[in-house]
Amino acid sequence: MSFALMKTPLQLAIVAALLCGCANNAQTGALAGGAMGCAMGLLLDHGNKNRVAKCAEGGVPLAAAGYYVGRQRDLALAQRAAEQIRGSQPPGVVAVQMRTTNVAVPEADRAALHNASTIESLDTMIVSVPQPQVQRMDPKVVDSLGRVGKFVSDAQSNLRVTVSTQSRKDYDFMVASMQRGYSTPQPPQKVSYQYRPLTRGTQATVEVSPESA
Repeated sequence: MSFALMKTPLQLAIVAALLCGCANNAQTGALAGGAMGCAMGLLLDHGNKNRVAKCAEGGVPLAAAGYYVGRQRDLALAQRAAEQIRGSQPPGVVAVQMRTTNVAVPEADRAALHNASTIESLDTMIVSVPQPQVQRMDPKVVDSLGRVGKFVSDAQSNLRVTVSTQSRKDYDFMVASMQRGYSTPQPPQKVSYQYRPLTRGTQATVEVSPESA
């Protein structure tokens, strides 16, 4: 559909909905939320306000909600992945830790979030795997890292994944295992992988953190 042919608020709302469906990170979610809010504002316009003001009135709160709700959703997805890993592995094989942080919501944006002053957000998800099992390319490791990969691909935020292991060969195996779990292919800007040599201990680790907004 050409943007030049969009004459009605309903058409604008449909395009905004499509934008929301394509959002793949918290920042994009904010923009898509603003587009949806703008379209909804136009739908509510009965001639008593100009369209630009109505668009801003609808778009600004939903843009804020798109970002903060996206952060909350990502935390829920990470927690689900952690539960699945713990439930699928015997004790001592793969360990998962979750670190969260409280993110302040600016006062002007709180109305879209039920007046919440803070939200709980993912800080770091840490998955630890015995290094000998990584070297053996144990199927249990592949399964667990695949679940991490699914979270990475489903999250709205851009993510940084730091892999600590003893060799580049092991690193390549761990990254490939995560990418096998992707629900959809991810562009390079969505997720970045970094190698950190493991110089002590016997646990290879994967640390997943949102990129700074």
